[in-house]
Amino acid sequence: MKKLILTIFLLFTTTNLFAITEDTKVIIDLINKQFEQVDKRFEQVDKRFEDMQKQMDKRFEQVDKRFEDAHELSMTIIYTIAGLFGFIIWDRRTMINSAKKETIKELEPELVKKADKNILNEIIAIIEEMAKKDKEVENILLKHHLKLS
Repeated sequence: MKKLILTIFLLFTTTNLFAITEDTKVIIDLINKQFEQVDKRFEQVDKRFEDMQKQMDKRFEQVDKRFEDAHELSMTIIYTIAGLFGFIIWDRRTMINSAKKETIKELEPELVKKADKNILNEIIAIIEEMAKKDKEVENILLKHHLKLS
């Protein structure tokens, strides 16, 4: 690029292509200095771009780390909720089973009494029927002071 611009510049400024005068040397030196300055600026710009690239890489790494942390936190929350539901189900089962057992213990004597009364009533009804048909059964009931209805 430098050479092309330099040759174009030389073609327009000099009439003799092979004759380099003192003025052209000064001009060439000035052009070379300007190109060096432009090269330095490009190097600075390249360095800035590299610095920006490094900063962006660091930021992306930070964002990735934040996503990993958020993922770990969300998984912890999900596992905690699942454990809580498991505990709730287990607790409900044990509570219901113990409530059933307690209810049965409390109601069992009453149920036995009612069942005994029903059975006794049925037995009495059967014996009374037998007494109506059989005089011997009727005499036995009267002997023990049991009334027939």
